Amino acid sequence: SWIILTGPYAYKIKKPVSLGFLDFSTLPRRKTMCVEELRLNRRLAPELYLEVIAITGNAKNPVLNGPDAVIEYAVKMVQFDTNKEMDVLIRGELDIHIIDDLALQVADFHQQRARVCVEQDFSSSTQVSRRIKDNFLEIRPYIDPAGRQGLDRLEEWVDSRLSTCRDFINVRKRDGFVRECHGDLHLGNMVLIADRIRLFDCLEFNEQFRWIDVMSEIAFVVMDFDFHHHRDFGFQFLNRYLWVTGDYAGLELLSLYLVYRVVLMYIKIRLTSSSMIGPP
Repeated sequence: SWIILTGPYAYKIKKPVSLGFLDFSTLPRRKTMCVEELRLNRRLAPELYLEVIAITGNAKNPVLNGPDAVIEYAVKMVQFDTNKEMDVLIRGELDIHIIDDLALQVADFHQQRARVCVEQDFSSSTQVSRRIKDNFLEIRPYIDPAGRQGLDRLEEWVDSRLSTCRDFINVRKRDGFVRECHGDLHLGNMVLIADRIRLFDCLEFNEQFRWIDVMSEIAFVVMDFDFHHHRDFGFQFLNRYLWVTGDYAGLELLSLYLVYRVVLMYIKIRLTSSSMIGPP
């Protein structure tokens, strides 16, 4: 997306692209995704996400909510200080109560979310297996020969865990642990405002990545704390989340989802960089 900063407000405009896993190629599609982005994020940060704005006029003289034909849509947000985002704050001193508050917020959010119907394919063992295996296929060409043996061993371990946990993944879905989550819950999508963490930028463009087992979302946060050299915060977050939710059984899947999230991070790096960097 393009983000236009004005001081009090930020306007987020989706680029007209289609990348397979997301489709913003047409104006109606971008409007739909703006509306969905507003809906999803107002669950967590209603004070930041204000409305969907129609842009009229032309490229040289755009007008917000003007009378002419619509040329684009934007999500209007309250602009905030990006130096207060968690991935920046963690480089300095971070009070442990912030981590506890984060865990409590995520636990409360998960417990209030809609649960997937068993008939829907979201996060079935077949879909989870396919998604994880597809990620290995995507990343393999970018691993140098010296690292492929390690990647092979990791993929063998994943295959073994998928085989062992297949029934449990489906039981988790049946028992209501697959819910409409945030979908992209890393430290860069958390911001400190008035001494409280606000979660923003939910994943709107592909519902399969959002309707997931809650433990997959928790694994993302734990992994990202570790990536930022704060495994201790990751453990603190996990312990407090489990204390609130009581979802200790979900730990059976944590290591599998941690690997899944690490590989996804590699793919994200590949999409945003011309060369691959070392593992987190």
